[in-house]
Formats: sequence, C-alpha cells, structure tokens
Amino acid sequence: MTPGENQWRAALNAVDDVVVLTDARGEIVWINAAGARMFGYDGDDLVGRGLGILLPGVRAGEDVSNASVELLETRGRSSSGVEFAIRVSASREGDGDRALRIFVVRDATAEHGARAAEFRARTTRFAHELNQPLAAAGAFIASAQRLLRAPPSDRVDDPEEALRRAAAQIDRMSDVISRLRAFVAESSGE
Repeated sequence: MTPGENQWRAALNAVDDVVVLTDARGEIVWINAAGARMFGYDGDDLVGRGLGILLPGVRAGEDVSNASVELLETRGRSSSGVEFAIRVSASREGDGDRALRIFVVRDATAEHGARAAEFRARTTRFAHELNQPLAAAGAFIASAQRLLRAPPSDRVDDPEEALRRAAAQIDRMSDVISRLRAFVAESSGE
C-alpha cells in the first residue's frame, strides 16, 4: 500500500457515509469502516465478494454507466439478512478491466419511516373526513325514508330537505376523495 493510498483510506474511514469500491466485475475491493458497521461485516471479509451481498438490487457492472454520478434508491442487506432502505450514489472511474465503481451509501430507513408515518397520519385524517359525511348522509337518507313512509299530514319535516342535506354530504365526500387521489398521486411521484 502506498502512502497516498493510506491517506485516502484513512480519510474515507473517517466519514459517516458508507464507501464501497468494486472492480469492473462488481467484486468488492474495499469498504470503509462505516460500511462494515452498517452492514455488520468485517471489511476484510467482504473483499473479493460480489456487491450483491450488500446491495442485492444493484449489479455493479451493469447498473453504473459512464455517467459521473447516478443516484439510486434501493435496499441494502445486512450480514443477518435484514433488508433496509438505502440511497446510493454510484460513479465509475476508469475504463475496461481497470475500472473502479465507487458507491457511497446512506441508510434511508429514518427518512422512509418518516414518510410512512406522514402517509399513515394523512390517510387516517382522510378516513375520518370520509366517515363523517358518510354517516351524516346515511342519517339524512334514513330520515327522508321515515318521512316518506309517514302520511303527508303527519310529516313534521320535508323529505326533500333531508335528501338535499344528504346530497350536500355526498358532495363533501367527493371533495375528500379528490384530495385523496391528489395525495396518492403526489406520494407516488406521478
């Protein structure tokens, strides 16, 4: 190992992000200390193994083009087999058999968890917003049915008014459903 190589290894071992270097075949040639910790391996045990052991959805030789940097959202796999959300920046240095692929990996579990919690909270609000007008519309329709069954002389209220109120509640539900569709489209990136 050259003095320059020792310096870059020391520098990359000091960062919190995972750094993995692979050869042109996708075999790991080096991983920093953060990577060994994140994935639960001893770094030396990974040298010579395929990148798929850590990043099962990434084929190092095929997925990294000649672009300077590509960003991928995928899953990482720990030594115990647990998969977790990660964000990967991948780049390629050199050509042919001497090419190195450089992967910088960040654990995205917290970010995905926060998005999932926000999604659950918003869908719970939507469910409540739908349930309230649905229950009210049902009550107005049941009231109109009772009024229509009663003789006209015994009717205290107008059944048409109950039906108008039910229609207004159905319009509220339609508005909530439109907002829900927009939310789902926004969440899925459409």
